[in-house]
Amino acid sequence: MNRRTLQVLVTGAGVLAAAGFGYWIGHRTAPYGAPPLSVSSGKAGSESSKQVLYWHDPMVPGQRFDKPGKSPFMDMDLVPVYADEEAAAGVKIDPAMAQNLGLRTAKASRQRFGFSIEAPATVGVPEGNDVLLQARTAGTIVSVHVSGNYATVRRGDPLLTITNPELLAALREYQVLNQSGSSDLAPLRQAAIRRLKVLGVDQASIEKAEQGLAPDLTLVQHAPASGIVRELGAREGMTVAPGQMLARISPLSPIWIEAALPESSTGSIHPGDTASVLAPGLMDMPITAKVVAVLPAVDPVTRTRGVRLEASNRDLTLVPGMTARVVFEEGAGEQVLAVPDEAIIRTGTRTLVYAQNDAGRFVPLEIDAGRTINGQTEVRSGLMEGATVVSSAQFLIDSESNLRAAGKRVQTPTRPDPIPAAKVGYEGNGVVTGLTADAVTLRHEPVAALDWPAMTMTFALAPDIKTTVPLGTAVRFRFKMDAGKSPTVTWLEPVAGPAGVGDEP
Repeated sequence: MNRRTLQVLVTGAGVLAAAGFGYWIGHRTAPYGAPPLSVSSGKAGSESSKQVLYWHDPMVPGQRFDKPGKSPFMDMDLVPVYADEEAAAGVKIDPAMAQNLGLRTAKASRQRFGFSIEAPATVGVPEGNDVLLQARTAGTIVSVHVSGNYATVRRGDPLLTITNPELLAALREYQVLNQSGSSDLAPLRQAAIRRLKVLGVDQASIEKAEQGLAPDLTLVQHAPASGIVRELGAREGMTVAPGQMLARISPLSPIWIEAALPESSTGSIHPGDTASVLAPGLMDMPITAKVVAVLPAVDPVTRTRGVRLEASNRDLTLVPGMTARVVFEEGAGEQVLAVPDEAIIRTGTRTLVYAQNDAGRFVPLEIDAGRTINGQTEVRSGLMEGATVVSSAQFLIDSESNLRAAGKRVQTPTRPDPIPAAKVGYEGNGVVTGLTADAVTLRHEPVAALDWPAMTMTFALAPDIKTTVPLGTAVRFRFKMDAGKSPTVTWLEPVAGPAGVGDEP
């Protein structure tokens, strides 16, 4: 083989090798229109390779956006949500952030819900049991025998003395009829007795008239019932008319005890149940009261429901307005699954707890809550025994926005957008009306720091500023003032905004 033949073979082999390498490169390169390959390293590269599902404002997580930008709700950038974050259930909390937030957890455990239920209560007067003392005839009050309102009286005690000519006339008439022995006057005598009783004359005065003794010039009005004088409308020397109220007496036996129980604890209490009542005036000697009503209303502030009890109070130990404690005994009770009451989140439509899953994330679980006793709430369904639930700071976990905002505040405090080192001096907004290699003409807004009005003026450009913004572009700029020199722009960037800034050129 001669030299020329060898050269031809070598050249042909090189051409074939180059063609094969080109064909391989062509097949390894992405076709036209395909997305470019991302070649990066480090954390930024790993985040750029993730699939972004959407962007949102952590403070308003319900609103989603299909591209990044500024939040329309807060002065902050939208945060991307990646596919792996969306797929991960629940909320992951860094231990350092959990400590800063004061997050605590508790175990859902079996507890015996037979403990006694204790609730605060107040003593009140039974409504509708008041007894009224009214004037039967016109007269004048001679004296009052009680001290005033809230005086304690018993049935038959003298309340006041009244004088009335009509009473005296009625007694004298009966006395004359009674002295007559005629049987024809018997109906009149009976009518006279009925008249005296209607006018409020007591039996002692009637018997005195029958004996022929001189009738009393005054009439004593006695208490019609035992209790306290809630209202006294009589004063010495007062002239009264028929039907006028002289006193209102409220019996104190039986008496009411109004208890306020958490609404979740009243389901097991029914009329007819008994409870023990403890009050300061009982000297640690409880009395037994009976439930007469579970009131069909819940206090919107305290979220308690009223339970009305009735107790005998013959010795008048309990008085209206007294504070008391009511204890409902439930015996040994049964063991039920329970969590701390502070772990419960009631939204108005659902009852939730945040439980920790196997991956260490906290997920919301809807439960059916029952009674609340001694700070523990019964869980009827929705949670398993031994589950770890959040017992504090769950209001932050309940909202993804609050949690992420808290995480940023605790772990990575946010800082304002970095300002280039050249951005020193005075700042303003304007529109570019002229541009050269070393100067720029701006129609700018007033500069309050220098007491400049809106005007059009030419600024020198710092040597490190190279800009090619088109005329009419709205910009934000900073400039410095050196003695003996023209104002020099040290930083300039376009901003979104209308072109009409400052005065007209």
